[in-house]
Amino acid sequence: LMNSVLRKIFTLGVLFMATVAARAQINTAYLDSIPFAKPKQQKLYYTFNHPSLASAKIKSTKYNAGKYTPGAALKDMGADMIADVFGHVTGISTTREVTWELKTRLLCQDKSLSWDIAILCPGRLYKEKELQYDPATGDEVVVTVKYRNFYWQEGAVGIIEEHDRIISNFEIIVDPAEDSLLYDTYYDVFQDPPRTLALKSKSANPYYEKSLHTPYREYAVVGRFRGEKFALVTNGVSHTMWFFVNDVLACVFYPDLDFMPILRVDRVNPYLLLDPDIGDDQLADWYRLAMFSRYLFEELSIN
Repeated sequence: LMNSVLRKIFTLGVLFMATVAARAQINTAYLDSIPFAKPKQQKLYYTFNHPSLASAKIKSTKYNAGKYTPGAALKDMGADMIADVFGHVTGISTTREVTWELKTRLLCQDKSLSWDIAILCPGRLYKEKELQYDPATGDEVVVTVKYRNFYWQEGAVGIIEEHDRIISNFEIIVDPAEDSLLYDTYYDVFQDPPRTLALKSKSANPYYEKSLHTPYREYAVVGRFRGEKFALVTNGVSHTMWFFVNDVLACVFYPDLDFMPILRVDRVNPYLLLDPDIGDDQLADWYRLAMFSRYLFEELSIN
């Protein structure tokens, strides 16, 4: 009887391990590598070998703090009056909870391909009176410095517009591996190992090796794109973005690593893993979605 029980336990264990091993595999062998270029290290500007999408760039984000209530206005007026009456008074601060609106444009050389991106995120606006040197007058002046806080962990939502038509609506979820449903659904993504790079610099100890192996904050975008169920899931260890349509892997984005302290000689060009038979229209979408994911990485990392 004991042997029979042990055999069953062993069999179940083997089946479980096989299931986990199978689940940890994701097939990308059928995908082709399609490189593109990022000419300037500090700018989200890219060029492509594409008949209608030669280049595209992400404009600087505009941050709108939402409704300015009468109560918040009175607080700011009070702080200004104290500074005016008492001169160089610093350290006076005001704070209010807001819903941030982040707006940017993905501008393409062919304007018909440009996107408008808008995101709503809860957060806080903090203002403080600080003493700063004015090089124009040589005097010290009191200025109001604004600080933005974003509560990404509370959830954010957004849309993408093309020709004034909404083509995508989505939700942003930070730390998706902590969400059991997302973790189970996109388990393979979270098992992707760290990236390895062939550095060209002659340093015996690559100067950004530590950065490369330091995970960055992961996020997921779930919603719809052009009427289809859509998901973008990032891996902060391999520094990759995985795109799914109707829960089927459609694309993997290996971005540049320009957010690291990287020498020019060691810069990494971005590329996509895609179905080699994809049409030009779909390819233009994936190029732009890759840029969208890189833009989100900037926002979630900086703010």
